[in-house]
Amino acid sequence: SIFIPVDDVCLETLDVRATRENGEPAQGTEVIAKAVCPSDLPKAYIFDAYGTLFNVHTLPLGPKEFGEEWKQISMTWRRKQLEYLWLRTLARGQEKFLGFDDVTRDSLCYALEHHQKKAEPDLQETLMKDYANLKPFPEVEGVLKDLKNKGAFWKTMIF
Repeated sequence: SIFIPVDDVCLETLDVRATRENGEPAQGTEVIAKAVCPSDLPKAYIFDAYGTLFNVHTLPLGPKEFGEEWKQISMTWRRKQLEYLWLRTLARGQEKFLGFDDVTRDSLCYALEHHQKKAEPDLQETLMKDYANLKPFPEVEGVLKDLKNKGAFWKTMIF
């Protein structure tokens, strides 16, 4: 379902099957839309913190230390962080539990090594502290205020 806000009403578009190249519905396509009053909208929202609310690629020290390569290092760091979280979740019970900070540090070490970069422990520690204080995406504050004004409740999950 796709929710399209229109003033105080939301149109929920259900089942859009196919369109032609010019954007018109193809033969046999069904587009069903129904009005949903605001009271029918969810009262609770759950957000993934990293990558959804917080931009994981905005560490101030990264570009200063690694220049143009920082973007690739940062992307490798995030990808490996997710992979480690998934694998360690699947292996839970078979190995010692490692918290989010440990996984984040391990994935940072992997990314630096993968890109053949040396980082002294002090630099790694600074990057980790910066990661713990990431800036949100620009639209986040407005979206959360809007949800709060509409009486919604939200929680943040870490993935």
